Amino acid sequence: AIRRDVMLALDTKENITTIEQEMTMRALKLGYRVDEVPTHEYERKAGNSTIKLKSVWARYLYSWFKNMV
Repeated sequence: AIRRDVMLALDTKENITTIEQEMTMRALKLGYRVDEVPTHEYERKAGNSTIKLKSVWARYLYSWFKNMV
């Protein structure tokens, strides 16, 4: 969960799976408190994940470097 005013202040640019990484890094930079809340993920009932780490690792690394500045 995130407050609307905080989300707008983050001015996120990512629109893929790296959005969570960008949100966390920007929130910490701006001095907001970030907490983790445990959730339970149920096993998939059908289909397979389309995200393969082998194909997106470079994007995560790029996003990390970009948001460190």
